[in-house]
Amino acid sequence: MEPRNSLPVGVVVERRTGVTRWAAHVWLPVSVFFGRAPHESWYEMATGDGWTQFCAGTAELELHRGDAEAYMRNLSAPRPSIYVILAPAKGEIPWRLHLVTASPSEAEAYTVGGDHLVEAVAMPDEIGAVVAEFAKAHFKPEPFKKRKRDTPPALEEQKFGKEPIFARRGGIAPGGAEDE
Repeated sequence: MEPRNSLPVGVVVERRTGVTRWAAHVWLPVSVFFGRAPHESWYEMATGDGWTQFCAGTAELELHRGDAEAYMRNLSAPRPSIYVILAPAKGEIPWRLHLVTASPSEAEAYTVGGDHLVEAVAMPDEIGAVVAEFAKAHFKPEPFKKRKRDTPPALEEQKFGKEPIFARRGGIAPGGAEDE
C-alpha cells in the first residue's frame, strides 16, 4: 500500500443565529460526506428557523503513513471523528475551508493559535473503512523497551584543594557504601 492516500471529502457548515449581542452568527461544521461537492463552495443547502446549512466545498483528506498511530487512536474512540479546520476569511462568509483530517494530533495543532475554527464531526462509515484499512496497513506499534537503571554515581574526588563531602563526615555515600 502507498505511504500516502487521499480522498475527496465534502464539508457541511451550519450558520446559526447568535445568542449574544457580540456575535450575529455562530458557524459550526456539522458533517462531512465522501466525494466531491456537487456545486461550488459555500452554496446554501438547507435553511430553517434560525439556521442555514452551507456546503463549504471539497477538501482532500490526506492520509500519511506517519500518522497511522493517531488514526488508530481516533478509530478506537467511542465516536470516530473527522476534524474540520476553517480559517478566517474576509467577506460575507467569514470562514474558508482550510483542512480536513482524521488525525486528532494534527487537528490539535490548529487549536493553539486560536485563529482557526476546529470541530470534530462524526466520521461516515465509508470514510472510516478507508481510514481503517490505511491505518492497519501502516501502523507498527512501538515495542516495549524496559529502561535500565542508571549506575550509581562514583564517589566524589578531591578537587580544588577540598576534600569530598562524604570523606569529612560519616554517612552513606552515593551508591550505598558507608563512609568511615
